[in-house]
Order: sequence, then structure tokens, then C-alpha cells
Amino acid sequence: MTDYRTAYLWKILVGVGVALLVGLSLKFGPELYRSMSLSPEQQFDRVLERIDVGRATAAELRKSFPEDYARLRTEAVAQVKDGASNEALRTSTFAFMRRFTMDNLSLLARAPHDSLAEFRNAQLRTVRIARSDSPTLCAHVAGNGLTPADRPGLALQRALDEATAAQLRAMAAGARAPVQRPSTLSPTDSAAWMKASKARGLNPEDFDLLANGGLERASADEQCRIGSALAEAVATLPAEQADRITAALMAG
Repeated sequence: MTDYRTAYLWKILVGVGVALLVGLSLKFGPELYRSMSLSPEQQFDRVLERIDVGRATAAELRKSFPEDYARLRTEAVAQVKDGASNEALRTSTFAFMRRFTMDNLSLLARAPHDSLAEFRNAQLRTVRIARSDSPTLCAHVAGNGLTPADRPGLALQRALDEATAAQLRAMAAGARAPVQRPSTLSPTDSAAWMKASKARGLNPEDFDLLANGGLERASADEQCRIGSALAEAVATLPAEQADRITAALMAG
């Protein structure tokens, strides 16, 4: 195996190594001030306790990262007071959660095995659902994550909500009981992932595309196929090896 084919494994972020966040759909704007007995902050909490998609993420953020949840709430309430639309709230919440995730990837990389495996499995479920939804959504989910412009179907929204909640639990576990792992992949782990990826259908041309940074220029179908295969391949590896690969992707 040549060096450049080893290098791509820890330089490119794929499904198992990037946050799959759509942001919460904050629909409490029309309800603000409807009940004079509740403050805007209390109404924010009440709406997020009742929404269908996003409830798991909101509950976990509030439980595990209360200070960040409070900042999100403060920002959202201020926007509603200024007359922001639901779309504007969705976009700003997406950006907030994206920043939060990128700032805390190191916690995810240090999560104990059970929490990291739960997160990885939840993300893999989203990749599989996206694969049956559309090539574009699959390409985003299996690649660098969704964008505010994406409109996933209900099944994928729910899977993303569950995956994000699992991610938050893993981050919290990484803060409580950190596990130290290498920040780069060893040749042994790289070779094992490549072998598993070949078994999932990747060919030399796919590896060349990855090594040369061509995946972003590939078609949505190719991005979906390659990103899915890489994510599926990690799931077939021994637990500790899969954890090391996941951690290295966070650091990459």
C-alpha cells in the first residue's frame, strides 16, 4: 500500500467523523408572549420539550451542556423579540450547533467505548436512511454533513436527532471519563480500514480520487457510494480499532 493511500484515511472527514446536524426547528416564535404566565425563556423550554424532531437533541444539550443550552436559548429569544422568522431561527441554530460541535470534537474523540460506539452506530443509521432518500442528501450525510438548505425527510430528521443526541452523550462522557487515543492512524489501522473498504466495494480508482482530494468534485452518486462504504467499513472492524479510527478522524 503506497503512502498517499494511507494518508487519505486520516485527512478526509467522512460520515463517522463529522457531526450530522440539521439544527433545531425552533417554532416557538408565534407562541412568544402568548402566555403571560411564562417568560420567553420558559416558553422556549416548553416548546423544545414538545416538538417531535429535535426533542432528543434539545434535552441532551440541556442536560449535558447546560451553559451552552442557555446561550442557545438567549440567542433564540433575542432573535424572536427582533422579529426573526422560523427560517432565520433554523439557520442560526444550525450555525450554533455546528460551532458547538467543532469546538468539542476532542471530547468526542476521548469518549469511552460504549458511548463512542453508540454515536458511531447512530450515525451509520443516518447514512443508511439517507442512502435510500436521495443521492444529494446521502452525499452530505456521508461526507461533511448537512447544510441549512437541506430538507431531509421525516425518517432522516428523526435519525439525525437521535444521532446528535448520541453525539452529545458521547461528548459528555468524554469530558467525564476521557480515554486517550492517538490523533493519527497507525499504518496497521489504515491498512485494516482500507481492506474493509475494499470489501464494501471500493476500488483503486476510488482511493485515487480520495488521495487526490477529488471527492468534493465527484458526483453526488459517487460521494454517496464512497462515503457510505467508508462508514460501513469502520463498523466491521474490531471495537478498539474502530474507536481509534473514529478518534483520528476527529483530530484530522
